[in-house]
Amino acid sequence: MRGARAWVGLLSIGALLCSSSCATPAVVPVASPGSPLARPGAPWPSSVAACVLKTDWSMASCSPGFDVLASASGRVVARVDRRDMASVEWSSLPVLGAPRVARVVASAEGMIVRGWAPFDRETFELRSNIPIVRGHVWVPSGAELEVLGTSGADIVARVPTPFAEPQVLEVSADCGSFGASAGSARVPAGPPFARARGSRIDLRAAPDGPVVFSFAPRGDAAFVLFGRTASSAHIAGGPAPWVQVLGDERIVFDGWVDRAALRVMDTVDEGPDRDDGGCAILDSIDSCGSTRITVPTPLRVGVDGGGEIIGELSGRVKTFERAGDFVAITTTNSAIVPPQGARFWVLAASIANECIPALNDGCPCEEPN
Repeated sequence: MRGARAWVGLLSIGALLCSSSCATPAVVPVASPGSPLARPGAPWPSSVAACVLKTDWSMASCSPGFDVLASASGRVVARVDRRDMASVEWSSLPVLGAPRVARVVASAEGMIVRGWAPFDRETFELRSNIPIVRGHVWVPSGAELEVLGTSGADIVARVPTPFAEPQVLEVSADCGSFGASAGSARVPAGPPFARARGSRIDLRAAPDGPVVFSFAPRGDAAFVLFGRTASSAHIAGGPAPWVQVLGDERIVFDGWVDRAALRVMDTVDEGPDRDDGGCAILDSIDSCGSTRITVPTPLRVGVDGGGEIIGELSGRVKTFERAGDFVAITTTNSAIVPPQGARFWVLAASIANECIPALNDGCPCEEPN
């Protein structure tokens, strides 16, 4: 992975991430408070392979649905309505500062739809760590970050922090840094633990060494205490082993601080189990019976049969009315739906002459119309 870069959103003009004693700061401040963090980006180099980012139901079950467009600014041809039932591939990602729209391929239960879609608040999992201060502060693999766009051959993402200040970081890394991971780093549990005595923590590379990162901890923030010298203490912070959902614990840090800046504790309140914010995976939609398309066939969208080809379809489907050579269909989980007033259509000849009984409460199997 190429060296990652990071920027930080500040709460006040002139505030610096590190004190004047910083050794080679890895983070630089935004010009003014309230300004957008992301700067205009450079075009994606033609010599670098295009980046494709993927999400599936396990990563995007809490994400809102989105419309699929015929072109970057075209009409709606479909809607991905249930992210918990669909897999999505994003490409032609927007350059920072350009309209936030990207190419999309959405698939669910054999249905594949291709087009464009708004690229807004999309989160992706990190396959590998992104260093902020190498060896001391990093975003761990397994964290899910909102990708803002591209700049050159880098993917730029927003990172919420567990600090009172800075509250947001921006990091950039190559495309290969994103993808399914083997899990996220967890900070070992204490005791002993420590909390800050004052309003700021200066993290150092070694006992009495240079400051490499500075932050204002939240009032209830606790750190794991590893060891102490006469003047310094070795601490670490980040997701604790008992944290079920990462939440804002998307930064891990490890370093030395002034011993006088801490108070030591034997226990900390682990707090209530963190829930998912009310965004649980939805139940499956009952289906009263379906039929099957055995060979991939063009998927069309229109009002009265036929229409524009927007993708392809195979697998289990539910059938509705017939119009000429075409039959209206949906997938059994309805993860991808047509725009209002339209239907998805396939050639009637592509539908197998069989009926698959439903797998729910004994609802009778219905022959295709």
